[in-house]
Amino acid sequence: MSLVLKSNKVATNSLGNINGIKGEQDWSLFLDFENGQYIKKLNNVKSELQEAEVLTCNSNKSLASRPMTMDRFGNTSVITAVNQLRWWQAQERYGLLIEDSQTNYFLNSSTPATQTISNIPASSLMVASCIGSGSLIVSGAGITTTTVIEGKPFAIPPVGSIRSINIEVVGSLTHAQVIRTAGFATLHTPISSSSAIRASGGDIVELNSALVSEIIDPAKPVTIVYQTLPLVEMLDPRPTYNEARLILETNDFICAVGLTKTGTNLSNRLVSSYKSNSSYQSTGSGTAQDLNSLEDSKTQAVQLLPNGAMMSMNGGSLYKPNNAIGLNKITKISLARGVVSPIHQGGNCIFTKLAIYNRLLSDSEIQQISKS
Repeated sequence: MSLVLKSNKVATNSLGNINGIKGEQDWSLFLDFENGQYIKKLNNVKSELQEAEVLTCNSNKSLASRPMTMDRFGNTSVITAVNQLRWWQAQERYGLLIEDSQTNYFLNSSTPATQTISNIPASSLMVASCIGSGSLIVSGAGITTTTVIEGKPFAIPPVGSIRSINIEVVGSLTHAQVIRTAGFATLHTPISSSSAIRASGGDIVELNSALVSEIIDPAKPVTIVYQTLPLVEMLDPRPTYNEARLILETNDFICAVGLTKTGTNLSNRLVSSYKSNSSYQSTGSGTAQDLNSLEDSKTQAVQLLPNGAMMSMNGGSLYKPNNAIGLNKITKISLARGVVSPIHQGGNCIFTKLAIYNRLLSDSEIQQISKS
Protein backbone atom coordinates (compact mmCIF):
# COMPACT_ATOMS: atom_id res chain seq x y z
CA MET A 1 0.00 0.00 0.00
CA SER A 2 1.38 3.40 -0.91
CA LEU A 3 0.36 7.00 -1.35
CA VAL A 4 2.90 7.71 -4.09
CA LEU A 5 3.87 6.37 -7.49
CA LYS A 6 6.54 3.72 -7.23
CA SER A 7 9.88 3.94 -8.97
CA ASN A 8 13.06 1.89 -9.00
CA LYS A 9 15.22 4.86 -9.94
CA VAL A 10 18.06 5.72 -7.57
CA ALA A 11 19.60 9.17 -7.80
CA THR A 12 23.21 9.33 -8.97
CA ASN A 13 23.72 13.07 -9.44
CA SER A 14 23.67 13.92 -5.74
CA LEU A 15 24.79 16.70 -3.45
CA GLY A 16 27.83 14.65 -2.51
CA ASN A 17 29.12 13.82 -5.97
CA ILE A 18 31.86 16.06 -7.31
CA ASN A 19 29.71 16.60 -10.40
CA GLY A 20 26.65 17.43 -8.32
CA ILE A 21 27.82 19.70 -5.52
CA LYS A 22 28.08 23.35 -6.49
CA GLY A 23 31.24 24.64 -4.84
CA GLU A 24 34.21 23.43 -2.85
CA GLN A 25 34.44 19.85 -1.66
CA ASP A 26 36.04 20.69 1.69
CA TRP A 27 33.06 19.65 3.80
CA SER A 28 33.65 17.97 7.16
CA LEU A 29 30.57 15.76 6.98
CA PHE A 30 28.48 14.54 4.08
CA LEU A 31 25.33 12.48 4.57
CA ASP A 32 23.70 10.98 1.49
CA PHE A 33 20.44 9.54 2.78
CA GLU A 34 19.34 8.81 -0.76
CA ASN A 35 22.14 6.32 -1.43
CA GLY A 36 23.01 5.27 2.14
CA GLN A 37 26.52 6.78 2.17
CA TYR A 38 27.83 8.70 5.19
CA ILE A 39 31.31 10.22 5.18
CA LYS A 40 33.25 12.45 7.58
CA LYS A 41 36.43 14.21 6.58
CA LEU A 42 38.83 15.40 9.25
CA ASN A 43 42.35 16.66 8.51
CA ASN A 44 41.70 15.75 4.86
CA VAL A 45 41.18 12.09 5.81
CA LYS A 46 37.86 10.56 4.75
CA SER A 47 36.15 7.91 6.87
CA GLU A 48 32.97 6.06 6.03
CA LEU A 49 30.35 5.94 8.79
CA GLN A 50 27.56 3.53 9.58
CA GLU A 51 23.98 4.68 10.01
CA ALA A 52 24.09 4.07 13.77
CA GLU A 53 27.10 6.40 14.05
CA VAL A 54 25.22 9.18 12.28
CA LEU A 55 21.60 9.20 13.46
CA THR A 56 19.90 8.97 16.84
CA CYS A 57 16.18 8.20 16.74
CA ASN A 58 13.92 9.08 19.67
CA SER A 59 10.68 8.95 17.72
CA ASN A 60 7.40 8.38 19.53
CA LYS A 61 5.35 6.85 16.73
CA SER A 62 2.01 5.30 17.65
CA LEU A 63 2.29 1.67 16.62
CA ALA A 64 -1.51 1.46 16.66
CA SER A 65 -1.54 3.91 13.73
CA ARG A 66 0.60 1.40 11.78
CA PRO A 67 3.28 3.90 10.64
CA MET A 68 5.05 2.82 7.47
CA THR A 69 8.52 2.90 6.03
CA MET A 70 9.58 2.29 2.42
CA ASP A 71 12.64 0.90 0.69
CA ARG A 72 14.16 2.62 -2.34
CA PHE A 73 12.23 0.31 -4.69
CA GLY A 74 8.87 1.46 -3.36
CA ASN A 75 8.10 -1.52 -1.12
CA THR A 76 6.35 -0.52 2.11
CA SER A 77 6.28 -2.17 5.53
CA VAL A 78 4.95 -1.30 8.97
CA ILE A 79 7.57 -0.34 11.54
CA THR A 80 7.88 -2.53 14.62
CA ALA A 81 9.31 -0.07 17.18
CA VAL A 82 8.21 3.41 18.21
CA ASN A 83 11.72 4.78 17.69
CA GLN A 84 12.47 3.25 14.30
CA LEU A 85 13.90 5.39 11.50
CA ARG A 86 11.56 5.73 8.54
CA TRP A 87 12.36 6.14 4.85
CA TRP A 88 10.23 7.13 1.89
CA GLN A 89 10.29 7.62 -1.86
CA ALA A 90 8.44 10.50 -3.52
CA GLN A 91 8.70 12.35 -6.82
CA GLU A 92 11.39 9.82 -7.86
CA ARG A 93 13.54 10.80 -4.89
CA TYR A 94 14.34 8.78 -1.78
CA GLY A 95 15.46 9.65 1.70
CA LEU A 96 14.92 9.94 5.43
CA LEU A 97 11.27 10.62 6.29
CA ILE A 98 10.40 13.13 9.01
CA GLU A 99 6.75 13.80 9.86
CA ASP A 100 5.38 15.70 12.82
CA SER A 101 2.51 14.08 14.69
CA GLN A 102 -0.84 14.51 12.93
CA THR A 103 -4.32 13.11 13.57
CA ASN A 104 -6.55 11.09 11.23
CA TYR A 105 -10.20 12.11 11.74
CA PHE A 106 -11.53 9.56 9.23
CA LEU A 107 -12.83 6.58 11.23
CA ASN A 108 -12.05 2.94 10.37
CA SER A 109 -9.55 4.05 7.75
CA SER A 110 -8.73 0.58 6.39
CA THR A 111 -12.40 -0.11 5.50
CA PRO A 112 -13.44 3.28 4.12
CA ALA A 113 -17.16 4.08 4.30
CA THR A 114 -19.10 7.30 3.72
CA GLN A 115 -19.18 9.41 6.87
CA THR A 116 -19.55 12.91 8.28
CA ILE A 117 -16.63 14.11 10.35
CA SER A 118 -17.99 16.38 13.07
CA ASN A 119 -16.58 18.78 15.64
CA ILE A 120 -13.45 19.69 13.72
CA PRO A 121 -11.73 22.43 15.75
CA ALA A 122 -12.06 25.98 14.45
CA SER A 123 -9.40 27.24 12.02
CA SER A 124 -8.06 23.72 11.44
CA LEU A 125 -6.53 22.96 8.05
CA MET A 126 -7.35 19.41 6.94
CA VAL A 127 -5.96 17.27 4.11
CA ALA A 128 -8.00 14.43 2.58
CA SER A 129 -6.26 11.55 0.77
CA CYS A 130 -6.93 7.94 -0.14
CA ILE A 131 -5.44 4.72 -1.53
CA GLY A 132 -7.13 2.53 -4.12
CA SER A 133 -8.92 2.78 -7.44
CA GLY A 134 -11.92 4.65 -6.00
CA SER A 135 -12.25 8.19 -4.70
CA LEU A 136 -13.47 10.47 -1.93
CA ILE A 137 -15.94 13.28 -2.56
CA VAL A 138 -15.37 16.05 -0.01
CA SER A 139 -18.07 18.63 0.72
CA GLY A 140 -19.36 20.85 3.50
CA ALA A 141 -19.65 24.46 4.65
CA GLY A 142 -16.90 26.62 3.18
CA ILE A 143 -15.69 23.80 0.90
CA THR A 144 -15.80 23.62 -2.87
CA THR A 145 -16.98 20.04 -3.48
CA THR A 146 -13.89 18.15 -4.63
CA THR A 147 -13.08 14.60 -5.74
CA VAL A 148 -9.92 13.09 -4.22
CA ILE A 149 -8.04 10.20 -5.83
CA GLU A 150 -4.85 8.37 -4.89
CA GLY A 151 -1.79 10.60 -5.20
CA LYS A 152 -3.93 13.75 -5.46
CA PRO A 153 -4.80 14.93 -1.94
CA PHE A 154 -7.02 17.92 -1.22
CA ALA A 155 -6.32 20.68 1.31
CA ILE A 156 -9.61 21.58 3.00
CA PRO A 157 -9.47 25.29 3.82
CA PRO A 158 -9.88 26.31 7.46
CA VAL A 159 -12.88 28.27 8.72
CA GLY A 160 -13.17 30.21 11.94
CA SER A 161 -15.71 27.99 13.68
CA ILE A 162 -16.20 24.36 14.71
CA ARG A 163 -17.58 22.51 11.70
CA SER A 164 -18.34 19.21 9.96
CA ILE A 165 -17.00 17.72 6.72
CA ASN A 166 -18.90 15.23 4.54
CA ILE A 167 -16.83 12.44 2.98
CA GLU A 168 -18.47 10.20 0.39
CA VAL A 169 -16.61 7.02 -0.56
CA VAL A 170 -16.95 6.04 -4.22
CA GLY A 171 -15.60 2.75 -5.60
CA SER A 172 -12.89 0.60 -4.06
CA LEU A 173 -10.47 2.05 -1.49
CA THR A 174 -8.10 0.32 0.91
CA HIS A 175 -7.32 3.42 2.98
CA ALA A 176 -8.72 6.89 3.59
CA GLN A 177 -7.68 9.70 5.84
CA VAL A 178 -8.60 13.26 6.69
CA ILE A 179 -5.65 14.68 8.53
CA ARG A 180 -5.56 17.67 10.81
CA THR A 181 -2.27 19.01 9.57
CA ALA A 182 0.80 20.12 11.43
CA GLY A 183 3.00 22.31 9.28
CA PHE A 184 2.44 22.76 5.55
CA ALA A 185 -0.53 21.00 4.02
CA THR A 186 0.89 18.12 2.01
CA LEU A 187 0.49 14.37 1.74
CA HIS A 188 1.06 12.39 4.95
CA THR A 189 1.93 8.71 5.00
CA PRO A 190 -0.96 6.42 6.07
CA ILE A 191 -2.32 6.83 9.60
CA SER A 192 -4.53 3.89 10.56
CA SER A 193 -7.61 4.78 12.64
CA SER A 194 -10.28 2.65 14.32
CA SER A 195 -13.68 3.69 15.64
CA ALA A 196 -11.87 6.67 17.16
CA ILE A 197 -9.58 9.30 15.68
CA ARG A 198 -5.89 8.51 16.05
CA ALA A 199 -2.66 10.53 16.13
CA SER A 200 0.46 9.28 14.38
CA GLY A 201 3.14 10.35 16.84
CA GLY A 202 6.22 12.16 15.58
CA ASP A 203 9.55 11.29 13.99
CA ILE A 204 12.26 12.69 16.27
CA VAL A 205 15.69 12.26 14.71
CA GLU A 206 18.99 14.02 15.43
CA LEU A 207 22.59 13.74 14.40
CA ASN A 208 24.62 11.68 16.84
CA SER A 209 25.88 14.03 19.57
CA ALA A 210 29.40 12.55 19.52
CA LEU A 211 29.60 13.12 15.77
CA VAL A 212 28.39 16.74 16.10
CA SER A 213 31.03 17.36 18.78
CA GLU A 214 33.71 15.84 16.56
CA ILE A 215 32.76 17.71 13.40
CA ILE A 216 31.92 21.20 14.66
CA ASP A 217 34.61 23.52 16.04
CA PRO A 218 32.68 26.09 18.14
CA ALA A 219 35.42 28.65 17.56
CA LYS A 220 34.77 28.67 13.80
CA PRO A 221 31.83 29.51 11.54
CA VAL A 222 29.72 26.50 10.54
CA THR A 223 27.68 26.05 7.37
CA ILE A 224 24.98 23.40 6.97
CA VAL A 225 23.52 22.64 3.54
CA TYR A 226 20.64 20.22 3.15
CA GLN A 227 18.09 19.14 0.59
CA THR A 228 14.45 18.29 1.39
CA LEU A 229 11.19 17.75 -0.44
CA PRO A 230 7.55 17.10 0.54
CA LEU A 231 5.71 13.92 -0.46
CA VAL A 232 3.68 15.97 -2.94
CA GLU A 233 3.62 19.65 -3.83
CA MET A 234 2.67 22.01 -1.02
CA LEU A 235 -1.11 22.51 -0.95
CA ASP A 236 -1.36 24.98 1.92
CA PRO A 237 -4.11 27.59 1.30
CA ARG A 238 -3.38 29.59 4.47
CA PRO A 239 -1.92 33.09 3.95
CA THR A 240 1.33 32.44 5.87
CA TYR A 241 2.77 29.42 7.63
CA ASN A 242 6.18 28.18 8.80
CA GLU A 243 7.80 24.76 8.96
CA ALA A 244 11.12 23.69 10.48
CA ARG A 245 13.94 21.91 8.69
CA LEU A 246 16.71 22.06 11.31
CA ILE A 247 16.60 22.65 15.07
CA LEU A 248 20.03 23.78 16.26
CA GLU A 249 20.98 24.03 19.92
CA THR A 250 23.89 25.71 21.68
CA ASN A 251 24.40 26.01 25.42
CA ASP A 252 22.51 29.31 25.32
CA PHE A 253 20.10 29.19 22.36
CA ILE A 254 17.60 27.11 20.42
CA CYS A 255 17.40 28.02 16.76
CA ALA A 256 14.80 26.87 14.22
CA VAL A 257 15.90 27.02 10.58
CA GLY A 258 13.25 26.38 7.98
CA LEU A 259 10.77 27.78 5.50
CA THR A 260 7.97 30.34 5.39
CA LYS A 261 5.18 29.84 2.84
CA THR A 262 3.08 32.86 1.92
CA GLY A 263 0.56 32.11 -0.79
CA THR A 264 2.59 30.73 -3.71
CA ASN A 265 5.87 32.09 -2.36
CA LEU A 266 8.51 30.40 -0.23
CA SER A 267 11.34 31.95 1.76
CA ASN A 268 14.13 31.08 4.18
CA ARG A 269 13.34 31.49 7.88
CA LEU A 270 15.50 31.63 11.01
CA VAL A 271 14.16 32.03 14.55
CA SER A 272 16.19 31.74 17.75
CA SER A 273 15.44 32.15 21.44
CA TYR A 274 17.35 32.18 24.72
CA LYS A 275 17.16 28.98 26.74
CA SER A 276 17.28 30.96 29.98
CA ASN A 277 13.97 32.80 29.56
CA SER A 278 12.54 31.79 26.13
CA SER A 279 12.74 35.37 24.87
CA TYR A 280 13.47 35.80 21.18
CA GLN A 281 16.97 36.61 20.01
CA SER A 282 16.20 36.71 16.29
CA THR A 283 13.13 36.13 14.16
CA GLY A 284 12.46 36.77 10.49
CA SER A 285 12.30 35.50 6.93
CA GLY A 286 14.24 36.24 3.76
CA THR A 287 13.14 37.36 0.33
CA ALA A 288 10.22 35.37 -1.06
CA GLN A 289 10.76 33.12 -4.08
CA ASP A 290 7.97 31.95 -6.39
CA LEU A 291 7.26 28.27 -5.78
CA ASN A 292 6.60 27.78 -9.48
CA SER A 293 10.20 28.80 -10.22
CA LEU A 294 11.73 26.37 -7.73
CA GLU A 295 12.53 22.68 -8.05
CA ASP A 296 10.38 20.27 -6.02
CA SER A 297 13.45 19.64 -3.86
CA LYS A 298 14.67 22.65 -1.88
CA THR A 299 18.36 23.04 -1.05
CA GLN A 300 19.03 25.47 1.76
CA ALA A 301 22.42 26.63 3.01
CA VAL A 302 22.70 28.31 6.41
CA GLN A 303 25.97 29.76 7.69
CA LEU A 304 26.23 30.53 11.40
CA LEU A 305 28.87 33.01 12.51
CA PRO A 306 29.92 34.36 15.91
CA ASN A 307 28.27 37.66 14.91
CA GLY A 308 25.41 36.77 12.57
CA ALA A 309 23.98 34.28 10.10
CA MET A 310 23.36 33.95 6.37
CA MET A 311 20.98 31.81 4.32
CA SER A 312 20.21 31.03 0.69
CA MET A 313 17.78 28.61 -1.00
CA ASN A 314 18.25 27.18 -4.49
CA GLY A 315 20.65 29.98 -5.37
CA GLY A 316 18.27 32.76 -4.34
CA SER A 317 19.06 36.04 -2.63
CA LEU A 318 20.85 36.03 0.72
CA TYR A 319 19.03 36.47 4.02
CA LYS A 320 21.28 37.91 6.74
CA PRO A 321 19.80 38.05 10.27
CA ASN A 322 22.65 39.99 11.89
CA ASN A 323 21.15 39.72 15.38
CA ALA A 324 21.49 35.90 15.33
CA ILE A 325 24.72 35.94 17.33
CA GLY A 326 26.67 32.98 18.74
CA LEU A 327 24.68 30.26 16.95
CA ASN A 328 27.85 28.65 15.56
CA LYS A 329 28.54 26.93 18.90
CA ILE A 330 26.25 24.05 17.99
CA THR A 331 25.92 21.12 20.39
CA LYS A 332 22.82 19.44 18.93
CA ILE A 333 21.23 19.15 15.47
CA SER A 334 17.69 17.80 15.12
CA LEU A 335 15.90 17.24 11.81
CA ALA A 336 12.62 19.12 11.32
CA ARG A 337 11.52 18.75 14.93
CA GLY A 338 8.76 20.98 16.26
CA VAL A 339 9.71 23.17 19.23
CA VAL A 340 7.69 25.22 21.71
CA SER A 341 10.36 27.91 22.11
CA PRO A 342 10.97 29.48 19.72
CA ILE A 343 7.49 28.50 18.50
CA HIS A 344 8.05 26.59 15.29
CA GLN A 345 6.06 23.82 13.64
CA GLY A 346 7.82 20.54 12.91
CA GLY A 347 8.48 19.48 9.34
CA ASN A 348 6.84 16.98 7.01
CA CYS A 349 9.45 16.13 4.42
CA ILE A 350 12.11 13.80 3.08
CA PHE A 351 15.78 14.60 3.70
CA THR A 352 17.92 13.48 0.77
CA LYS A 353 21.31 15.06 1.58
CA LEU A 354 23.07 17.03 4.30
CA ALA A 355 26.62 18.42 4.46
CA ILE A 356 28.49 20.45 7.07
CA TYR A 357 31.36 22.86 6.43
CA ASN A 358 33.40 24.04 9.41
CA ARG A 359 34.82 27.18 7.81
CA LEU A 360 33.80 30.63 6.61
CA LEU A 361 32.09 30.64 3.21
CA SER A 362 31.74 33.80 1.14
CA ASP A 363 28.39 35.24 0.08
CA SER A 364 28.82 33.85 -3.41
CA GLU A 365 29.82 30.41 -2.07
CA ILE A 366 26.67 30.22 0.05
CA GLN A 367 24.50 31.03 -2.95
CA GLN A 368 26.41 28.64 -5.19
CA ILE A 369 26.26 25.70 -2.78
CA SER A 370 22.51 26.18 -2.30
CA LYS A 371 22.11 25.38 -6.01
CA SER A 372 23.37 21.83 -5.39
